[in-house]
Parts: sequence; C-alpha cells; structure tokens
Amino acid sequence: MLEHPFFNKIYKLTLNIRRNHAIEHATVSILTEQISKSAVVGFAVPSGFIIYSKSGKDEILSAANNGLNLMKSGDSEISISQFCGTNLVVAALLTGVSTVILGKICGKKSKNILNIANGFVLSALLSKPIGRIVQKYVTTDPRVQNIQIKDGRSLKIGSFYIHFISTDYDELHSD
Repeated sequence: MLEHPFFNKIYKLTLNIRRNHAIEHATVSILTEQISKSAVVGFAVPSGFIIYSKSGKDEILSAANNGLNLMKSGDSEISISQFCGTNLVVAALLTGVSTVILGKICGKKSKNILNIANGFVLSALLSKPIGRIVQKYVTTDPRVQNIQIKDGRSLKIGSFYIHFISTDYDELHSD
C-alpha cells in the first residue's frame, strides 16, 4: 500500500480514534444501563475521549474501565451504539440519496414532497442496520488489547461534567 510517513501517521491516528470511539461507546453503554439514566454524550479523539454527563469522575472512570475490560474479554458488541452520531449521518445520507433516486424513478409527474416523505420512510427503515454496519467496519474498532485507561480530568459546568478520559497504548497502534 502507501508506504509514506504522512499516510502511516494518518492511519495510526485514525485507528486510535476508532478504538477510543469503541471504548467511549462501551463507557456510555455501562453508564446508561448500570449507573445513571441521565443524558450522556461522547466524542473520541486520538488520545482518549470526552464524556458529557451528570455522572462524576469516579463513575465515568469505573464505567470506562468496565467497558474496556468487557471488550478485552471479547464483547465487541458493546462498541456499537444505537445512539451514535454515525447513525444520524447514515440517516441523512440515505434520506438524500433515496429522495433523489425516487425522484428519478417516479419522474417529473410525481410530487417532490411525496419523494421526500418516501425518502424519510426508507431511510428510517434502513438507517439503524446500516448505521450499525458503518460503526462496526468504519467508525469503531474493538481491538483494544493494548490499551489502558490512563487517567481522567473533569470540569463541572452547572449540573453536568465534561470529562476527558485519556488512553494509553502499549505502542502507538497495533494491527
């Protein structure tokens, strides 16, 4: 493939984001199922992930470690979330594409609003299963054997916290 330092670095950064995204999903899953029912939002970066929640730092770190341990023991499904923004992107793309395709198939005789409505229905039916596939193969990577939770930092804003959970790799990445 491309053996250039720039592309190699981009590949490693992307892989780290995908793996941190998987850990973030596992953390959110643990939080929403076991600890709290409050809103939880996450975002992955190459060096860890950010969680926005009412849960305190200790709860977040505990959930992150529990989720990571589940993934290390083979539970890759916890890295796929029905609430992931990937699903929204997939739904938006499917809506646009299906609306255009339906417009071409039905021709100018059809009403645009009907094409849009049908596009929404079609995208609603397909977005979750396709979103799960996109998460599984594109936006997350559950191969986290060489990753540890390094530490967490928190900032309280009103009744919510913004937590940054940093991850540490035995090496920059592993294939």
